Amino acid sequence: MKKYPQLVLSPEQRLIVLCCCTRPASEQMDTIGKLLDQALDWNCILSTAAMHGLSGLLYSNLRNYRAGGREARGSMERLKAEYHAIAYRNVLFSRAYKHILKTFNNEHIKVMPFKGIAFIHDIYHNIALRPFTDIDIIIEKSSLVRAEQALQALGYHKKKMSASKLKRHFHSIFWQKQGEMTTFVELHWDIDFADSPYRIQISDFWQRAQRSDAGTQTVYSMSLEDSIIANCFHIIRGDCPGQLMPLKNFCDLSEIITRHHSQINWQTLTDRSEQYRVTRPVYLVLFLLEELFRAPVPIDVISELKNSGLRDDMTATIYQKRIFPKKRRDISMPRSFLDLSSSRRFTDKIAVYFTMVKKIYRSFRNLYYYNLDHSILTASRVSLSALSRSFLNYVRLLYFMLLKPEQIETTRNKALQAKRDLEEIELWMRGAV
Repeated sequence: MKKYPQLVLSPEQRLIVLCCCTRPASEQMDTIGKLLDQALDWNCILSTAAMHGLSGLLYSNLRNYRAGGREARGSMERLKAEYHAIAYRNVLFSRAYKHILKTFNNEHIKVMPFKGIAFIHDIYHNIALRPFTDIDIIIEKSSLVRAEQALQALGYHKKKMSASKLKRHFHSIFWQKQGEMTTFVELHWDIDFADSPYRIQISDFWQRAQRSDAGTQTVYSMSLEDSIIANCFHIIRGDCPGQLMPLKNFCDLSEIITRHHSQINWQTLTDRSEQYRVTRPVYLVLFLLEELFRAPVPIDVISELKNSGLRDDMTATIYQKRIFPKKRRDISMPRSFLDLSSSRRFTDKIAVYFTMVKKIYRSFRNLYYYNLDHSILTASRVSLSALSRSFLNYVRLLYFMLLKPEQIETTRNKALQAKRDLEEIELWMRGAV
């Protein structure tokens, strides 16, 4: 099988990837020890780990090594503090989930946990290893009204959502204050937008779900094949082509495949991926799992990518833009500026201006609904602050255009190419190219 050569990681990135597992093999531990002997950029390590939700795993796998240097020791203390903070938050989330599960059981509402809450006890042996920010629960759509009423009876408040977003969305959000922490619950009746080009049928997942009884509580779990498909799809699906692919989600899948490899029916997984039109997204994530973590994915499954049009430069773009994006140190190129500068016709440029106005309105609307108090003043203040930063950035762009036109042109061309590359990958995943 052809190996893609673009995966060249820095020592800091290699250290993080090696720690993306609950039990590193002896070879991994040896490599981790050698990397720790090097002069590492610990600020980069800490920020990347936090961005990908890996601080708990990183501390767990590094705490038995003797960290050298003041910077390394200080970083380990910061990781230790985050490790304990994750454990504290997860205990509160777990208690809230058990309370909700008991209430839903009493109301005869079927519960299928999804993502973080589904893995914290089944995959990770330590509650501090895998952070999650909300409780994702899948229910049958026919139970939605009763489930929402049950949550409200428990003291949860339903988060407001715009009419346009509510029409096409697949979950409702509830929240409740617990001291200084807010517990969020996402109540799913599906896992994708109503107007999606993909065709995942959540009703099929329910038919194949495995029922388990723990004491007096009943919970349903996806089959292994459905769980892999759903979580691969969750990594890929995003509201924008350049959205980050968190490594914590890759780690979830890697642990599932490593632990249950012999029980997975790969032909069934392939057939269902084709049925739901998610073959490319699923195979792409499986390819990245094998490439990054050496997850035991069958070669014949990975080799399917050869015939699907995935190119070396596309995988390089995914690594550089969606997994390990570099912090921009040069000029920031807003999407609107790129669209405006690349438009040829005057009518297209006018359309970009109207799009900018629409984006400002959408930004304000999202800020209004994101804030739990739904304060117009708060949304206005944050929007004005963002617009001020955007205005200053445009002034900076104008300065460079006048005094350093070659630099601005080089940066613009790079940003345009990155935009086109990400859009091409998105089209490829949807089967449009």
